[in-house]
This record gives sequence, structure tokens and C-alpha cells, in this order.
Amino acid sequence: MAEAGTRTPGLAPWNNLEGKIVMVTGASSGIGRDLCLDLARAGCRVIAAARRTDRLRSLCEEINGSGPSQRSAVRSVAIELDVSADEPSIAASVQRACDAFGRIDGLVNNAGVRGFVCLKIYINNVVFPKQVMALELGGSNIRVNAIAPGLFRSEITAALMEKEWLNRVAEKTVPLRTYGTLDPALTSVVRFLIHDSSSYVSGNIFIVDAGVTLPGIPLFSSL
Repeated sequence: MAEAGTRTPGLAPWNNLEGKIVMVTGASSGIGRDLCLDLARAGCRVIAAARRTDRLRSLCEEINGSGPSQRSAVRSVAIELDVSADEPSIAASVQRACDAFGRIDGLVNNAGVRGFVCLKIYINNVVFPKQVMALELGGSNIRVNAIAPGLFRSEITAALMEKEWLNRVAEKTVPLRTYGTLDPALTSVVRFLIHDSSSYVSGNIFIVDAGVTLPGIPLFSSL
């Protein structure tokens, strides 16, 4: 595993998250998996949660490195979690996650969230509930923010991103003329929100899509 902070130099102070314990749902594939790897590189201990435990174990082995290791050297653990399950089942999974390293400093609730969706639907179904949570949990010093990602290359989208027609669409409809890369476009935002530098940031939506969802602009009129 690479040393903490080697992939995105110059993004201090949130380039170094040494000591933070972060739980990532939907961690078995796609953006969730990539975020687990990036957070581990930043120095986090990672709780990888999803339904497919075989893939989670493979991910944790990659983070922890090969060969025998002591408990103190473990950087990642796998927790089986189905976010659509009943409340007692979810509570039991969360308790196992808390027990793994003794606490949870941050949660990246990636499960069931898909990028490149209608922004209005995303705001109604994801952002508004998180803003309510930010109001309710603020008194407990818990911050809640939402990230609305655009289209990024991941295990799930790799084949799509190779299509030449997609590049032509980007040239005509994306203000920045590119869909960008997960690192640092998305990873830097996630790191910032986990770092103490964002201790006064709550109830916000961070749109990371190269300007695709800019309101009032007929982006597809030139296709």
C-alpha cells in the first residue's frame, strides 16, 4: 500500500488523515471501493461495508498488505451491511463497525447512491434528508453534507469511459470539456469533509461534475 498522501500532494492539510477512522458503505465496488483505497492511503483506518463480503475481504487484504500482520497493524476491516435491511440488522452491523476500531470518526454513505442522475431528483431524495439530519444532529457536533458526483471512471464505468462518443459528448456539453478523474476531483472533497478543517461545514451539497448540471444552460442543444 502506498504511503499516506502520496497520490495527491499539495492538498494539505486534508491530504493527511492519519488517525481518522472512516466507514464507507457500498465499498465492494465502484466509487466506494476506490474511496476506501484512497482514504487508506491518506492514513485512515477504513471500515469497508457492503453486502458482498468476499469482495470486501479482498479489498481489506489489499489495504492491509500481504503476509502476516499483528492486530495493531490492521488498517481495514470488512463489515457485512445491507442498507435496505430492517433497523435491527443495520444497528447490529453498525455496532460491529464501532467495535472494530473503538469508534467511527466519519461515514461515507455511498451505498445506493449513483452519480450522473437528475440533480432535482438527487436533491429531493438525498440532499433534503441530509439537511434535516444536519439540523437534528448539529447539537451533537455531527456534521452532515452531501456530494453530488458526476461521471467518473471506476470499476463499474470503465468500459463506458472508453467509448469515443462519450468524449465527443463531453466536448460539446461539459463546461470543463472533461468528466475528470476520481482522484483528485472527488477524493479531495471527501478528504476535506473528513478533515477537521471542515469543522464548520454542515448541511451543504458539493456538486462535483465539471459543470454538467449548471442550471439554465441548454447543454444538450448542440448535440
